[in-house]
Amino acid sequence: MIPLLPIVWAEWRAKSRPLRAPEPREILEGEAPAAAHLKGYEWGGPTSALTHYHLERLAVRVRPNETVVDLGCGPGPLLWELARLFPSTRFVVADPSGAMLGQVRKKARDLHLTNVHTLEEDLRELPGLRPGSVGLVISTQSLHHAASPEDLRRVFRRVNDLLAPEGGVYFFDFGLLKSAAARRLLVQDLARWAPPLTVRDYALSLDAAFPLSTVAALARDEIRRPFEVTASAFVDFFYFIATPPRAVPDATVAARLREKARALPWRLRWELALLRRLRRRVPRAG
Repeated sequence: MIPLLPIVWAEWRAKSRPLRAPEPREILEGEAPAAAHLKGYEWGGPTSALTHYHLERLAVRVRPNETVVDLGCGPGPLLWELARLFPSTRFVVADPSGAMLGQVRKKARDLHLTNVHTLEEDLRELPGLRPGSVGLVISTQSLHHAASPEDLRRVFRRVNDLLAPEGGVYFFDFGLLKSAAARRLLVQDLARWAPPLTVRDYALSLDAAFPLSTVAALARDEIRRPFEVTASAFVDFFYFIATPPRAVPDATVAARLREKARALPWRLRWELALLRRLRRRVPRAG
């Protein structure tokens, strides 16, 4: 269970926000590290409450028979669950890492998912996708991989170009916390449940996160359609950037979501409840 009160206390005591520390490399290289990365996020593990929360929110944003682009892969279970829930939707996983995409293709074959495709390209450019051809662009825990704010700006600009007239976005990532103590508490909590490689990746991600104000300003500059920015209550632990709901899930999707929620152990049900309730809207600066 996330130690919420100590994290809030540590963050409120911090005087100033540190500079972000970009990750040592933007592209995950090698088959073994890529496989271990995806393995660490399998369903039933420490990130399952968050995965379920994403599924609830994406179920009202994904439409049948359209193209959904997943930027930077992100934790694997979300993609597989979406591909199962929406078999007529074409999911394109875009990532600069050939090793990571190789693991995605292997997993898709193992699961007999024929609606998952891969695209090995720079996320700032994505030349393999036509402007106006994408129904939804999603990204979970990947925006912080951008080396600089200017790189992130280019990602948002390209996303805006790709979206169809009724297209939308759904982004989730960590915000840069002020307190090193708060980041340590989060890492220590995950270490109780997750494998070491996942814990290390998480620690690097928290340090590489962009300040929430930076991400929100860049998105508002470049994405030319209505969306809302929300964040975790009290501290900038995580944020969402999402356009309004654009779909109504059918009975099969709704039943599957209820089944997944019931399967969560009590600890993860508690975290899911926190995700649903402890949120705040982030207004425009100034």
